[in-house]
Amino acid sequence: MSFEDIEAKFTQVYKRIEDFTPMGSKEEAERAKRQGIILE
Repeated sequence: MSFEDIEAKFTQVYKRIEDFTPMGSKEEAERAKRQGIILE
């Protein structure tokens, strides 16, 4: 596996971690409202 391969995988994973918001948090509720999903 070359450095480029590892770097590509790392960026994908890092982006997911960066975008992650815990379920039940205010941020998650706001995001769901914007998407039109109702979490009750």
